[in-house]
Amino acid sequence: MVMDVKGKTKDNPKARMDIKEYCRRKELWLQELQNGKIVKHKASFSFTLDEKREIIQWVKNLRMPEGYASNLGKRADMNKGKLIDLCSGKLLESSLDRMEENILVTTTKLEKIFPCGFFDVMEHLPIHLVQEACLEGPVQTRWMYPFERRNRPSRNDEGNSDPLFPPISIFNQNGRGSKKRGKRNFTDMEIQSAVTHVLLNFPEIQSYVNLFVNT
Repeated sequence: MVMDVKGKTKDNPKARMDIKEYCRRKELWLQELQNGKIVKHKASFSFTLDEKREIIQWVKNLRMPEGYASNLGKRADMNKGKLIDLCSGKLLESSLDRMEENILVTTTKLEKIFPCGFFDVMEHLPIHLVQEACLEGPVQTRWMYPFERRNRPSRNDEGNSDPLFPPISIFNQNGRGSKKRGKRNFTDMEIQSAVTHVLLNFPEIQSYVNLFVNT
């Protein structure tokens, strides 16, 4: 809303109509001209194009410590005055308590500035994020994507393996297919050979082998 990005800002005509109904800020009301057109004046909290370019230029010249953030200069669009393709980062556990308190204070201050249409579920969500992070830990240990991959095929699935998730590398030896095909079950000797191969070649098993030998 502050950057007034077209298609993403919440300072839209519906939000201005809510302001007229619930608030007294007449400078933000929609104005109807004599020809019947509706005019939405620029809000005082929205930056002009020159102001947005100054902010983007500052972000573009910003230098972070190694490994702290990606190159923000590649995410800065000077012509349109906006940032693109931003991603999430890391949080320190020691700063979560302070962050939870700051989120409540900041949300209260924003309620005094922005119209009612600004506050949807996305603005309410940060209030619960700190508690969720403290209780459940890193997102990669609890997100649904690994399970969804096994519950249903990928979009536009053509039967090939997913190139982003290649098969186990130790079993990718090249071979030549046979014209004749058939089905059969493994014999007891073949099953025992496969189990022995796993026990002798996987490093995860070595600690148990050492424990057996030492005892």
